[in-house]
Amino acid sequence: MNLLALARSAIPKRPDGRPEAAANDHLRRIATPAESTELMVLIQSVLAGSPDEWPEVHRIAVADPESALICFQARAAAAAPPPPDRFALPTCQQCGNLTRNGRCLAAGRGELPYVASKNYSPTSEKGRRCEGFLPQPGDADQRPGMERWPNIDAAPKDRI
Repeated sequence: MNLLALARSAIPKRPDGRPEAAANDHLRRIATPAESTELMVLIQSVLAGSPDEWPEVHRIAVADPESALICFQARAAAAAPPPPDRFALPTCQQCGNLTRNGRCLAAGRGELPYVASKNYSPTSEKGRRCEGFLPQPGDADQRPGMERWPNIDAAPKDRI
């Protein structure tokens, strides 16, 4: 049963099929404008694939805003992926310079002077700053390593 059908089934009906007013309807408060707006945003996120149902679900939800907000906030939270950690450092596995067989192309081109082998294959899953980092096409931050971390000293003076 979809959410709209569930909401419709909760409304008491008269024999002629029209919604019946509950005995305590005069005690029920209507949604404030802020609650109404929040409900519409939540409805649109939870029912993203059914925009034609939004107005009717919203109309039903504003009739009982406390319950609707609890329900839709829980549904939206359950459906939302966890936010990415903006301070997490990328791993080598997230780098566009890593080949399928695990070799670092930046090291192979000699761009990482502190790496002796041109066949360098990083093994650490730990995030780190690397001047050879190249973002994947879908990454939100498309800056390469030297732009992200301009203070990296690519070739420390004591190693030259």
